[in-house]
Amino acid sequence: MKFINKCTLSDREIFYKELQIKYIKTIYKSLIGEDIDPEILLSNLNNVLKKISTLSLQEINSLNFLDYFTLLFNICITSTGNIIFAQLNNEDNTTVEINIYKFLEVINSYKINTLLEPEIFNNIKIYYTLPTLQNIVKISQKDRNDTIYHYFINKIIFQDTEINFSFFSESETKLILEKLPVKITTHIIKKINTIFDTFNKINLLANIPYLKEKTIPFNFNINNLIDLIKILFGEDLLTLYENIFALCKLGNFTPEYIENCTPGEYILYVKKLDSIMNKQQTTDTNFTSDEGFDHINGDLL
Repeated sequence: MKFINKCTLSDREIFYKELQIKYIKTIYKSLIGEDIDPEILLSNLNNVLKKISTLSLQEINSLNFLDYFTLLFNICITSTGNIIFAQLNNEDNTTVEINIYKFLEVINSYKINTLLEPEIFNNIKIYYTLPTLQNIVKISQKDRNDTIYHYFINKIIFQDTEINFSFFSESETKLILEKLPVKITTHIIKKINTIFDTFNKINLLANIPYLKEKTIPFNFNINNLIDLIKILFGEDLLTLYENIFALCKLGNFTPEYIENCTPGEYILYVKKLDSIMNKQQTTDTNFTSDEGFDHINGDLL
């Protein structure tokens, strides 16, 4: 039975299970290539989240991107621990140690809930929200001067009438907002610019002193968010297949068993097999030295 944990999002508490290697493999396949299709990645990632959480696919699609990544952070911490190792596109390709809890600390320091507090103009009350990842894909395809502020409006209450934007299409939402007084529209645009500027300042590595010269942006650029997903989960599909092969050939595991393991279990098995092979190699080397003849050893991978 898989371990179940819970995560607190902005408007609810949800339960989720640990990842399994078969889901990691799905994520890796979605990250293959230089030009990653964000829609393919999100479709596969959403299906994984549906299988391991209490959220429906519709609920996952409707999560704002901050809640989405809060869930991903917590799943990573539960499945593999809070420490990850990643290459940050540096020239020497060195691997650095990163604490995922530091990501959450940085984000919480910006008090996003306060930034999104409702605003009242006479008898009109405006509720703000953050865009979903699907909407961020659309935002990333637009020029900053294009009309994008409708992605940041949750609902408007006018006297006793509530206009919930989740029920309207993009074009319908634009028409509704265009009917607002110019003064209010101008303020909304200014507010959205403030939200943009706030997220453009976020560097998830800000609370890790020895990485202060490195950056992991957390903003409304889908390419930056794809890079963050790579950092959280990794992207080396070939190594995964090689390790599964080694565990099956040398450890007598079945592929089905390995694919249903959690990442933590998988890493433990790989390290244990590596340790056994290193001891065997040392023994064989000593034996060769003592006996005075050559002995050929196979590598783990």
